[in-house]
Amino acid sequence: MRKLCLLFLALFVLFSSVEMSFAQRETPNRTDLIGASGDPDSFGQNVRFMGVVLTGFVYLDETCIFAPGELLPEDRCIVLNAAPGATTFDVKDIGRITLPANSSKDILAFLGAHNRNYQFFNSTGVAQPSAFFRYRPYITIESDALKDPRAVDPETNLPLNGKWEIGLSASTAVDRSLAINERIRDASNYSRTCVNCLSKTFFVESGIPADVIDRMFHGPITIRLNLRGSAKFVSDAVMFYAIRFFGD
Repeated sequence: MRKLCLLFLALFVLFSSVEMSFAQRETPNRTDLIGASGDPDSFGQNVRFMGVVLTGFVYLDETCIFAPGELLPEDRCIVLNAAPGATTFDVKDIGRITLPANSSKDILAFLGAHNRNYQFFNSTGVAQPSAFFRYRPYITIESDALKDPRAVDPETNLPLNGKWEIGLSASTAVDRSLAINERIRDASNYSRTCVNCLSKTFFVESGIPADVIDRMFHGPITIRLNLRGSAKFVSDAVMFYAIRFFGD
């Protein structure tokens, strides 16, 4: 009889433990899972292709003297400062695309292909501790909805006035020393896609009211491609990039 009582007691403890375990591990519902996906705006949506835009060529050159017709309308050339001076550049609207109203419901995703070719050269006759090249692409988003006075730049807290400049996750920077008469050329191309893409959630978390962003997605959106950077002890360079846009 004593053994039977002990058996019933053990079974009672076992079933109680199992019941408590299931109670503590409630299965999350679909809304919870989508919210925890990292990208609830586009979760489960079909992808829409929304076009490709290519920039002009951006040159860094000692003279920027080209043969007639060699520079196309979207191309830009920046005259390099003589060594050891540095050169900075910021060229805007070197490519653009206008997405029709309602092109996407909740997200502007993109895939970029970047090309850069530059040469370091130390012609000063003395070793140099720092030669650099910096490449920083960014875009300007234009929409009538962003003219709403409540739409302000999250960094400056100033009204956007219909335009917002946003950096792309494709910047690169090289900084190195150069021996006397050392020359080295770097020619590279690479692709970058967005992880934290330009979703409605991204804009709202940046401080733009949700109703403004809804109106932006319901209207045409113009995206302009820009490029900024700097160079020191660079004898020549050429850069360009392209972006393919996606939506849902």
